[in-house]
Formats: sequence, structure tokens, C-alpha cells
Amino acid sequence: MTANTKNAEFRIARQRTELILTQPFFGALALRLAVAERNDLPTMATDGVHLFYNRAFVDGMTDSDLRGVIAHEVLHCVYDHCGRLLGRDPERWNRAADYVINPVVKAAGFTLPDGCLDAPQYHGMHADKVYGMLPPTPPGGGEGGTGPGGVLAPPPGTAPADLATDWAVAAAQAVNADRMSRGAGKLPAEIDRMVQDLLHPQADWRELLRRFLDPMSRGEYSWSRPNRRFIGAGIILPGTEPDEVGPMVLAVDTSGSMDHDALRRCISELNAIAGEVEPEAIDCIGVDTAVHGHARFERGDSITQAGWVKGGGGTRFSPGFAWAAQHAPGAEAIIYLTDGDCADFGPAPACPVIWAIVDNPGFAPPFGDVVHLRGGPDVA
Repeated sequence: MTANTKNAEFRIARQRTELILTQPFFGALALRLAVAERNDLPTMATDGVHLFYNRAFVDGMTDSDLRGVIAHEVLHCVYDHCGRLLGRDPERWNRAADYVINPVVKAAGFTLPDGCLDAPQYHGMHADKVYGMLPPTPPGGGEGGTGPGGVLAPPPGTAPADLATDWAVAAAQAVNADRMSRGAGKLPAEIDRMVQDLLHPQADWRELLRRFLDPMSRGEYSWSRPNRRFIGAGIILPGTEPDEVGPMVLAVDTSGSMDHDALRRCISELNAIAGEVEPEAIDCIGVDTAVHGHARFERGDSITQAGWVKGGGGTRFSPGFAWAAQHAPGAEAIIYLTDGDCADFGPAPACPVIWAIVDNPGFAPPFGDVVHLRGGPDVA
């Protein structure tokens, strides 16, 4: 390790300590990231597990700006920008995420290096919406301005949904620690609202979906067949007898306009409900104008986003229903999570359909039942 490397790591360590003392929310979360040198990156970056740094970039910053960039990387993790990269253009997604994060970082009292992306027209939006508004990355680089830190996909072997849950729980704990240390009202309201929204999904969505699924459960609870979802946590609960509920299909709109924070919360709710209803299997498909990904989760499995949430183009519903008819003809129900920005429904499937609609109160499909799910916080 060179003297410059030691100096860069020392400065990062010192600013993380300063955050603990002056900004406990950011300080506690910054300590979750393993610091690692990556001089192939132009600035700093995170994959949700590491805090990567370019030595020359760190050497050229003031202590105040370095502290702000660390806070910037922390918010990338809290807002799950790494897990929500989802095959998008990385540079365009990073620009969208930076437009969302930088004003929040500044509102928390930090400074950032000159030239960081910040535009009033994007204030208060979530990254998915900003991404859809930005032009594609031009050849050779981005558009007027630089990002103080990059967004990288989670490392191999790390489930994005699990990483998002871990960060949401850690963020809630950090909010409480910050309040105990500094009192209420010191954090930007956007951060507090985002954390509470992630940890407390809408009860009406869960209740309505439960009412839709419960009539399909025809079995009796049995202690001789414990619910496997809770055994790992040391909790023994009764399960239902096998084969009471047949397979289901979860079709997810992965078009560019879709709010993927809502997807994460929906999957969290489906895991909880599936643990009680215990369908035989859930076939999950990612659909924009075609089906791009599929994963099958058997009874007792936890539903994750890994491997099947792919897309980013336009929106068509009919390919998802066509896939279900061909590959899951015995499905007892199809759940379609979407913002409803489409008129291509295709013929009604043979099984019941429930539409989980994000931020579109006027959505009126030609078939199926509708559950309205408010999207994630506007700053996510």
C-alpha cells in the first residue's frame, strides 16, 4: 500500500468518524460499506456492499466535499439505486439517481464538488421517472456535469431484494439513532418519509390481495407440516396440507416508466401472503413489450428480483398473458403489477386476474379486479 493510498483511506476513515459525530444517520450507514480502492473508476462508487474510491479523486477533494460524497453514496444504497439498475444503461441511470440524490445531500447540510448534477426540474422526483425523461447516453460520455459517485450492480451472489431490505432496516435504525442524538427534525423530510414508506407498506394493498387469495386456500392448517418460511428464524408455525392452492403467475411491468420501488414493496407483501396461502408455485415474469425474464419459486421459497426483472422498453400486457397461457396453463390466478400505461390487453385469460396498479387511479382494464398501490416516495 502506497503512502497516497494510506492517506486516501485515512481521510475516508476520518470523514466517516466525523459523520458519526455530526450526522449520525449518514455515519452509521457509511460504516456498513467496506472501503476499497478502484482506480479504474473515475470518482467514487458503491455496489451496496462496498465504498469504492479513486485515489486521485479523493486526493483532489476538500474534507467537506469528501464528507458530502460519502453521504451521497450512502443515499444511493438507502434508495436501492444499485439493486434497481436492472439492466438499464448504467451511465443514464447514474445520472438520474444523482439528480435525485444531490439536492437531498445539500439539504442535509453537505457540500459537493463543483459540477455535480442538480436541476430544479427533477427535484422531488424518483429516479425511475427521471431516467425516463433523460436522453440516452451520447457516444463518449454524459451530459454537462459530473457525478461525484457511481452506481454499480450488487456483487455476484448478492440478492438485490435482500440487500434492499437490509438497507431499509438499517436506515430505520439510523433514523432513530439520529433522533436520539440530535432530536427530531434534523434530517431532510424526504429521507424520513422514504424510510417509513419502505418499512410500512400500505395495509389496504395487503388486505385486498389477501381477500383475493384466501378463497383459493381450501386446506386445513397442520402442525405435522410446519411453515418452512419461518423455520430459519427459529419460529415454528403450522403449514397447510399440500396442494390446496395451485400455481400462480406474477407478471411485472418492467417498462421504462415503471416504479421499481413499488415492485420491491409488492414482492415483500407477496412473500408474506404466500407464506400463509402457500401456493404450489409462483411463476414470475418480467414484461415490457415482450417477456424478458422468468423465475419459478416453489412452495416455501422466498420471492426475489434476481434474474427475471428485465426490460426497460415500452409497455404491452398481451405478451404476459400469452406466456401464461402457454407456459402456466394451470395457473389459478395472474397478478399483474404495472402503472397501467398501456391499452394492449389481448384476450382475457381463463383464470382470474388481479391488477396491482401504481399511481394510476383512472386505470380501467377490460377484465380482472384492480388493487391500487401507491408508488414509492417521490425522492426514491
